[in-house]
Amino acid sequence: MSERSYQLDEKLYKIFRGVIEEHSGLHLQLTDRHIFEQKIRRKIESLGFKNLQKYADFLRFDKSGEKEITQLIDLITNNETYFFREIAHFDILRTHVIPELLRKSRKPIKIWSAGCATGEEPYTIAIVLKEFMQLHGKFPYKIIGTDIDMTALKRASQARYSRNSFRGVKKRIIQNYFTPIGNEWQLGEDIVKMADFRHLNQVQGEYPAGDLTHVDIIFFRNVSIYFRPETNKIILSKLHAALTNGGYLFPGTTETLHYRTNPLALREVDSVFFLQKVDKEKDGLVPTARTFPQKSIRSAYHALSRVSEKKSQTPPELLFSSPTKRKKEAKSEKNAYSLQQAITYLNENRFQEASVILNELIEEKMDEEDALLLMANLQFNRGNIQQAEELIRKVLFVNDIRAEAFLLLGMIKKNEGNYVEAKHVLQKALFLQANMWVANYHLAEVYRKNGDRENARREYNNALKNLEKAPDIDWGLYFAGFSKNYMIQVCKKNLQVMR
Repeated sequence: MSERSYQLDEKLYKIFRGVIEEHSGLHLQLTDRHIFEQKIRRKIESLGFKNLQKYADFLRFDKSGEKEITQLIDLITNNETYFFREIAHFDILRTHVIPELLRKSRKPIKIWSAGCATGEEPYTIAIVLKEFMQLHGKFPYKIIGTDIDMTALKRASQARYSRNSFRGVKKRIIQNYFTPIGNEWQLGEDIVKMADFRHLNQVQGEYPAGDLTHVDIIFFRNVSIYFRPETNKIILSKLHAALTNGGYLFPGTTETLHYRTNPLALREVDSVFFLQKVDKEKDGLVPTARTFPQKSIRSAYHALSRVSEKKSQTPPELLFSSPTKRKKEAKSEKNAYSLQQAITYLNENRFQEASVILNELIEEKMDEEDALLLMANLQFNRGNIQQAEELIRKVLFVNDIRAEAFLLLGMIKKNEGNYVEAKHVLQKALFLQANMWVANYHLAEVYRKNGDRENARREYNNALKNLEKAPDIDWGLYFAGFSKNYMIQVCKKNLQVMR
């Protein structure tokens, strides 16, 4: 069988993407074509199909193709996760959310890990609950983990994990709850029996229903990045309906883009943001629609204005005298509009369209700095931290005094818990652009987490001063998308707590 028969062209890839999205809601990126081709090549060889077209036809038109589609979805889903991932959420669960729910009612606390993959998240929740009950007494609860990937769910029920599942996990957790078996670790039965697992298609599944109703806490982290914006709206609507009044939803720390317009209220504890189902008319802090900053992407506006000014100021006879110059100006204008279109797509959560434009600008080396920065922000907000950092390094290679690049790099290092480097690069950003309130805010957070209250207070105050001068949308691209007034409240609250 020839190698050529297994090559995946753009037309065929579009068919596969359509089949997968129709059945699961998962949206494969155009840039994932090579990875997808590698994953399915061995599979179709084992099934005996002569080429990819035959396999695609089987999935679409054969009655027995439905089961194979489920297996294909299992093959391509990304189950990258580990215990105590984004640990701040579990700290908030232990110190604020569980105590508040227990104060309100002694009914069973129901926690749902939506998109639980191989089980690390629901088992982490179980460990947190067990340790909480050891200190404060037992209470009724139910932990449910759901996922579309049947293979992942089987592994979750087996509860045996490799070293990759323990990145940054404290040794006492491993010693207290796991038993080494060869190169793996088996989770103790007392924790395993605390969680129930089941299959659920987050898009097509019928919920809320059964025990997926009146849920107190939903973890929906690092999942929304795999769906289109319109699909996320459907899922979020269902999750909102599944929550009990006053219930909480935890998205991934870099997924705020997907929640900028939603029926849930924004909450913040110790600079950790999450969502709550409340009566908005009675609640003061709700998220506002987020707009990417038009001013901070310099060439999108400046190039347009420069071209416009040149046209208006140049004598008519000179407009036709230099073909080379006219071509350069036309290309500059076209690229400026392209960059602006990418910003518009990002505002609308149309990430794929934005990626196409930005990749073209990067390949043509036109407005390269701004295109790379926009792409880095896109990757950061989708949770692709390594790709985001690589893009930022490219920006700094081209321009090592670009303040926004240092700002975003500082946010990444802070998110990773590397506070020493975060402090260093955020200070660079402020040295280059002193009115950057986002850098002030994140630097204050770094100082606060290191116990340096004096410097933290100073930077919160600097953030307030710069916020009061800033337009409502300024620097929105480099922050989680909350309104200017909301961030002023957050800074004031943190200052009050630290007095």
